[in-house]
Amino acid sequence: MRFAVLGPLSVRDADGTAVPVPGERCRAVLAVLLWHANRPVPVSVLTEAVWRGTPPDSATSNLQTYVSRLRRLLPTVTLTHAYGAYRLTVPDDALDVSVYAARVAAGRAALADGDAATAAAALRAALGLWRDRPLVDVDVPLLEPEADALEDDRLTVVEDCMEAELAGGRHADLVGELQALVGKHPLRERLRGQLLRALAASGRTAEALDAYARAREELADSLGVEPGPELRELHARILRGELPGAPARPAAMPAPVYQLPAQVPDFTGRGDEVTALTGLLTAATDTVPVAVVTGTPGSGKTALAVRVGHAVRRQFPDGQLFVHLAGGSSRPREPAAVLAELLRALGVSGPQLPDELAERAAAYRSLLADRRVLVVLDDASDAAQVRPLLPGSPGSAVLVTGRRQLPGLTGHAHPVRLGPLDAAEARAMLAAAVGADRLAAEPAGTDRILAACGRLPLALRVAGARLADRPDWAVATLADRLDDEQRRLDELAVDDVEVRASLALSYAGLPAPVRRGLRLLALLDPVTVADWSVAALLGGADPAAEHGEASDADTDRVVGALLAANLLDPVGRDRAGQPRYRLHDLLRTYGRERARAEDPVEARRAAIRRLFHRAATLTVLADEGVPRQEPVPRLPDDPPAPAATGPLARLIRRDPRAFLDSERANLIAAAIHVAEAGRTGQAAWFAGHLHPQLWLDGRTEDLIRLHAAIRDAAAAAGDEPARLRAEYLLGRVLTRRGEHDAALRAVTRCQHEAERLGLAHLLACCLATRGHLLRSTATDADGSLGYARRAVELFDELGDRAARTAAQRELALALNRAGASDAAFAVLEQAVAGARELADPALQALVLNGYGVWSMGAGRYAQAREAGVECLAALRRLDDRVGALQALCQIGLADLALGHHDEAVRRFASARADALAYGDAEIAAFGTLVVATSWIADGRPDESVPVLERCVHTFRELAQPRRVAQGLRVLAAAYDAVGRTDDAERARDEAAGLDGYDGTGAPRTLSTRLLLRLAAGVTTD
Repeated sequence: MRFAVLGPLSVRDADGTAVPVPGERCRAVLAVLLWHANRPVPVSVLTEAVWRGTPPDSATSNLQTYVSRLRRLLPTVTLTHAYGAYRLTVPDDALDVSVYAARVAAGRAALADGDAATAAAALRAALGLWRDRPLVDVDVPLLEPEADALEDDRLTVVEDCMEAELAGGRHADLVGELQALVGKHPLRERLRGQLLRALAASGRTAEALDAYARAREELADSLGVEPGPELRELHARILRGELPGAPARPAAMPAPVYQLPAQVPDFTGRGDEVTALTGLLTAATDTVPVAVVTGTPGSGKTALAVRVGHAVRRQFPDGQLFVHLAGGSSRPREPAAVLAELLRALGVSGPQLPDELAERAAAYRSLLADRRVLVVLDDASDAAQVRPLLPGSPGSAVLVTGRRQLPGLTGHAHPVRLGPLDAAEARAMLAAAVGADRLAAEPAGTDRILAACGRLPLALRVAGARLADRPDWAVATLADRLDDEQRRLDELAVDDVEVRASLALSYAGLPAPVRRGLRLLALLDPVTVADWSVAALLGGADPAAEHGEASDADTDRVVGALLAANLLDPVGRDRAGQPRYRLHDLLRTYGRERARAEDPVEARRAAIRRLFHRAATLTVLADEGVPRQEPVPRLPDDPPAPAATGPLARLIRRDPRAFLDSERANLIAAAIHVAEAGRTGQAAWFAGHLHPQLWLDGRTEDLIRLHAAIRDAAAAAGDEPARLRAEYLLGRVLTRRGEHDAALRAVTRCQHEAERLGLAHLLACCLATRGHLLRSTATDADGSLGYARRAVELFDELGDRAARTAAQRELALALNRAGASDAAFAVLEQAVAGARELADPALQALVLNGYGVWSMGAGRYAQAREAGVECLAALRRLDDRVGALQALCQIGLADLALGHHDEAVRRFASARADALAYGDAEIAAFGTLVVATSWIADGRPDESVPVLERCVHTFRELAQPRRVAQGLRVLAAAYDAVGRTDDAERARDEAAGLDGYDGTGAPRTLSTRLLLRLAAGVTTD
């Protein structure tokens, strides 16, 4: 997403679509968070911004509502809350004020280094981001002083920009702009001085002296002062004739040559690139500006060059030369032949045309000396082909396009790399050919065409031409044809324009090992890859072997060649520090086509097997360093852990979770691919090593996709152990999502099948989870105790100490629920000792959570709170975001028991917001329940009733009778407060049937009793 505050508040999605932010106060919160992006903003600051010193009693909960709304509106950014402050994390390049600051800093640095052209381009680009006064449409007085300061700095940036452009010799061009600026800001002496210099250097000395006289008069009238010493000194220098006048204009060519082709009529987008190239080519420098446009085949390099050439025609009055160098063909043009063509265009012919390359280059440079000519060199092959074609004297400029990067021109050239169009530009380009109304009638089909074309201009132009030629087709007709990857390139052809032909030119120019590398990369899904994946695909000395990898040198050669040819896109470094690359979708389609034609099936399969083996080796190594709070089932046929060595292994050992997070999409895809290829046992084993990291990160959707795919593939293959492990892990994910009924059914099925097949470790895991589910849903306390006890015994027999410790925690809670408090405490002490002996922080956090639950049941509320705080700290160190939610709830319940109601409500509101972000429906609903309960005592029962009714409905859907009973009892209190006594009685009767009462007539569940105290506003028993 992209955000803008330098003008009206603007939020746009990745495809450029505006994202409306409704509500004045919600917009105010977003404005403050964006103004202080990536920094904590205290709640007090947000409250002041929204309510301007007169917040209502509900300000905190209202603010939480606004934040929750923003989280829903902005799903791709992170909005967190900690220590009484909110932080909106936004990439620097996604917020206009951050981009502005970076460009200003770069411009000022260049100005200090004497690089006037770079400074002017950067400062102009920075100023171009301003659309109006900052946040002009958001009324937040709190930000006005800072907005005023930024506007003041903007004027200084304008002056810096004028300084850079004056230093670059653009005196005459700036006179009008400076006169307008002086008119708006008559007291800015620096602007007046710049105007004097521009006038004098343009040969307009009399006007410069008159401008000084007016400055002196206006300053005297306004402030009663004389001009400052710098302005007075400048005036004296003009009088003495010490400022240089305008340079004499070189004689124009007798017949300027304009060879640029016509612009393509549907040219769309590329606004930033046009601006950058225009600035580079027209900058006043003492060298010849050279801009090099490269990019993926079909990205519109020539169309952009022609567009820019026409845009700067007035700046090059002596002509525009255009020559095609055929760099993408098998026979690039020789520089000598190209120079002959250029010299003939400049009037040199017959016997005057030199024979040798050096003589032709010298004659060419002589003809262009002291002239202003733009030279466009289209489709260059390399730097050696370009160098003889460069003018030698300032005034002219060169614009080069090429399929390959031209590193040999480094130091002389400014590279501009083209990628696909953004979504809005691609849609506009297609609409130019087809008609916006036709696309609007079929938005889904349009999106499919844009995706199939990879948003490349050439492919879009062909697709648009095909639709324009067939007005009888629905948009979906072409989309259906393009969906078939094996026919896609056949469909993207019209007359003599073919996407395949464009890609084939670049492919044919690669050495054989690099072509093979592209074909193998194309076998992968549309993911980013690191060097280790490329090395595994390439393989070692035996390309048919299932193990082995290419050397670093061979991998670097392939990757480097693909990058240089713009056939592989660099996408930055990942969390683990690895450079990552991506193959464009159409290149992947073409690469797969070539792989089917050139590589035997077994060679392709061997490459994928090598990649999986390497991925498994690295994943198992990383998994050793991932904390885990629960066991992952082991199966008898699981292979031993493969050994991993080398620099990458050392990197993984330093930060295993960074590696797993960076490679998450690839590793999940690899596991699913292997499962669907029939190797379900390997896939299930591999998924078991991915599970702990995904579990810690709360990536429930990834977990469900991974385990469901393996379960289905194993069922189809008749692999019962692999199917059962996947189904059990799916059950665990459903437990985390609060879908306890579905989870219980899945785990129960797995338990019976594991017992039948003799899968002891899987059986023990099923017993522990089944006991947990029966206890947490209050459906079978005796069964819960029995299953937990049996799990502990079985893990003990298997020698799995960590799993035994985790199961002991479940046993202790089952004992506590059955009324055996002392026995529960004894088991908890054993579990604590076991976790500490194993030195496993995740296991310690799990046991501390159980200790807190026991302490609450024993009435030791302060002790429970301390355990919760210690548990939360450990979980946050482990970055276990979902586990931290449970710890937050434990602390919140302890706060309720201690009578700290305000603090408890804040904790549950925070837990609710995080649970919504992580997809934990149960905790989100329970947090909402607590917040809404607090409204009853605050005199807002009418607001709480509909919210509480929704919470009860959610708990029913999640099949959690204990939570349903809690919600009903609180709802009854709210009904009473609004006079709906009959509804209150019915709610209490239903709740009693679900959880009953203790001997005193109070609800059995402590948390329910605490909620009723909160509803009544009672802080003590």
